[in-house]
Amino acid sequence: MLVSTLFDRINSALRGQDDETPTEGGAEATYWLGIINRKKDEWAFDPFENWSSLFEERVLTDPIVSGTQEYDLDADFLKPSDEIEVLVGDQVHKFSVIEPQLRDSVSGAVYIVGKKLHFVDDIDHLDGGTTTVPGFYLPADLDAFTDVVPVDDPNWLALAVAAEIAFADVTYEDKMSDLTGMANNLYTRMKAANKKGTITTPRALTTKVKRIGSQER
Repeated sequence: MLVSTLFDRINSALRGQDDETPTEGGAEATYWLGIINRKKDEWAFDPFENWSSLFEERVLTDPIVSGTQEYDLDADFLKPSDEIEVLVGDQVHKFSVIEPQLRDSVSGAVYIVGKKLHFVDDIDHLDGGTTTVPGFYLPADLDAFTDVVPVDDPNWLALAVAAEIAFADVTYEDKMSDLTGMANNLYTRMKAANKKGTITTPRALTTKVKRIGSQER
């Protein structure tokens, strides 16, 4: 969904068909975009959810340098998904991600503090290697009507933004409760959809079972 369509849906949820959607570049559109980007970030930062749509494998800009244990992660990095990999020649070295407080008791691992990746052990033998960080990354802010909305269910975002606008505007405040309820319902469904097919709730395989005492058709 494009931001232009998102604006139409916010406008419809908030005002019905009585008023026109704010014009791109106008003060009201800028205000709406600010709320959109904040709600987008709240979605991405949900501490109880790993949104599959935010997964990427990123290669760090700086190669491994002998004697250096700390490397910068991308500014939009949120959290890792699994093991960190370092490629040296044709050999891949994998490192588990641990909590910083375990750094003195676990080897063959890395830990993350802020936007810094730290190797626990000496990595001189990996000199010149490239580091791949699989994880979840924050989508860029939206600033144009032609931008694509990155949220899994843009309809949730439309209702959530409409509810927040209604909360701050006495003209629409009576709609806030209903808009919030509908947004929460869509958010619950969005979370359930994201969990389908994950390692904790794998998709069920379709199987053909012949019942005892029955004939297969």
